[in-house]
Amino acid sequence: MQRTATIASAAPVPAPPRRLTRVRAAHTLRGAARVIGQCFLLWAIFDAADRLVRAWRLPLPANLIGLLLLLLLLGTGIVRPADLHEVNALVSRHLSLLFVPLAVGLMTWPDLLAARGFVLALVLLGAVAVGIATAGIVGQFLMQRASSP
Repeated sequence: MQRTATIASAAPVPAPPRRLTRVRAAHTLRGAARVIGQCFLLWAIFDAADRLVRAWRLPLPANLIGLLLLLLLLGTGIVRPADLHEVNALVSRHLSLLFVPLAVGLMTWPDLLAARGFVLALVLLGAVAVGIATAGIVGQFLMQRASSP
C-alpha cells in the first residue's frame, strides 16, 4: 500500500496593490492624449461638414456630410484607420449608452409617437435594410476585387 502525503496549502496571498510608476503614468497619459487627439479629429471633420452644410445650404444633415467626408478621407488615405483606433474602441465599448438620449428624447414626444410611430418604425426599418444591403454589396465588391489578380 502506498502512502500519499498531503500538503496543506496556504491561503493565496493577495497581490500587492499596483503602484503607479512613472512608466505606467506616462503610458496612461500618452493613451489619453491619443484619445483626445482622435476625438478632436472627429470633431474637426464634423465642424467642417457643419460649415459646408451652412455655407452651401444643403438639405442634408451635417452628420451625414461628416460621415461622407470621413469616408472620403479614409478612402484617399489622408486619414488611416489606425489614426482613429483608440477612440473607435472607446465608442464601440459604450455604444449602447449613446442611444439612451435618443430613447429618452422620443419618450418626451408621446403625441408624435402615437401619430407617426408606425411611419417612424417603417423609416427606421427601411434605413436598416438599406444599410445592410449596402454593406453587403460593398463587401462582395471588395472581396471580388481582392481575389482577382
